[in-house]
Amino acid sequence: MSKWFDQDAIERGLRFRAVIVDPREGTKRAFQSDEENPVLRLALYNRSTDKYVPTEVRLYDPEAQARAYGQSEHRKLYESLKKIGINMREVEDISGWEVEFRTRFTEYNGRTSVHYDPVARISRVVGTEYDALMMGLEARRAASRDETQATTVATAQPATVLDDNLEELLNCYVGHTQEEAGVFAEKAGLS
Repeated sequence: MSKWFDQDAIERGLRFRAVIVDPREGTKRAFQSDEENPVLRLALYNRSTDKYVPTEVRLYDPEAQARAYGQSEHRKLYESLKKIGINMREVEDISGWEVEFRTRFTEYNGRTSVHYDPVARISRVVGTEYDALMMGLEARRAASRDETQATTVATAQPATVLDDNLEELLNCYVGHTQEEAGVFAEKAGLS
């Protein structure tokens, strides 16, 4: 059987070892409203591909939003981490753990979401190795910002200065050839 359709090969391909780098809380505008929702942002350093994988989980208050919390990715992440022996009281508690993740896909309102579930704890990455991973992440973020700014500058429309005599200049062109318009504009003292 081909690796493209072999269930075991597919399952192995959806697993990867990654270090949890720079977990932080933030906010994100809700998909269907203008309200800001708290999220947990994670950067996972995938060891096999040598790339950073950004992901985020919407946070719910277990007391005030018990029903939403019960069905949330927040609960699944928390319980998965607890199951493999990583107790998260604060966001920083998961920083530096190397974990094996399983990729899972969900569909909602025609949108496919990708989730990474922790399935095995490997070790803790600390010291200079963790600092190097953080510096690599910051360098990647800086390069991404520079690329975005360069794209914005390249695609921005050139600024146009409206001449005070624009209407007169346009009147010279209306109904005339290029050469005739040039002569009329020159007679009127327009550039």
